[in-house]
Formats: sequence, C-alpha cells, structure tokens
Amino acid sequence: MKRLLLLAFAVMAMLGARAEEDANAVFVHPKDGVPVAYLFEAKPVVTYTESEIVIKGTGIDVVYAIADVEKMDFDVVQPTSVDDVKASNVKVMCNGDQVTVSGIEAQSPVFVYNLAGQMVAKAVADAGGSASVEVPAAGPNFYIIKTNSVSFKIAKK
Repeated sequence: MKRLLLLAFAVMAMLGARAEEDANAVFVHPKDGVPVAYLFEAKPVVTYTESEIVIKGTGIDVVYAIADVEKMDFDVVQPTSVDDVKASNVKVMCNGDQVTVSGIEAQSPVFVYNLAGQMVAKAVADAGGSASVEVPAAGPNFYIIKTNSVSFKIAKK
C-alpha cells in the first residue's frame, strides 16, 4: 500500500514538474483579491527573495509580497480561442436617415438597435444581398446595425 501511494505521488510530481516546464502562464492567487493570470510569449521565470516573489517574462516584471500571496499555479494556456477571422464583404452606407447594407445573404434580416438595446428598425435583404432601413430621425445618436454575419456601430449626427 505504501509503495502504491509513493508511486502515485511520484507520478503526480513528475506531471506537475512537466506542466511547470512547459508553462506559459502564471496564475497568482492573492490572499485578499481575485486571481490574476499572466500570459507570456516564452516560459516565465519566477524567483523568490526573503519577502518577495518576482515574475519575469518578455517585457514584464511583476513583484508580489510573499505574505500577500495564497498560492501560485503554472499552466499552459492558448492565448486565444479565435482560430481565423474571416474578412467580410458587408458594407454599410449612411445617407441622412437612410442606412444601406450590402454584401449580405439574400433574404437575411437587418436589425437596427439603439444603445438601450431596443430594436428601432428592421429590413430584409433583397435578392442581390442589399437592404435599406430608415433610422429614427430624432437627433444625433448611436445605433447598432446587426446582420446574420456582422454587426456595425454607426453614429448619426
């Protein structure tokens, strides 16, 4: 039984050491606050003095008082979950109170929202992928134009 526990502990220690070896992120858990994550381009270097923890990476040095840190974790983190951003052919043109959206799918809806989140206008694209919608005439304002594929913010003056 002791051998089994010792073996399990050794395997976990090796896995933990491997994770630290490949780590590109340090998670600091302060005693009195919200955990903070630091992502690095290269492996971060963490050093300790009598009273401080120093985290060094490309272009950043962070110092914490040891007494203020509950724990630290090392992990491998992908910097983003966005693989590719596709270019959009959608165009929005404003002419007075008229907003024309082109380059969208035929028969797809176009919605206009004010900044309070209320839908103030809507239209449906024609067979050529264009839709025109009239925005409210009441003074300057900001609007969100939303299609099935993209959203735009416009400022009406």
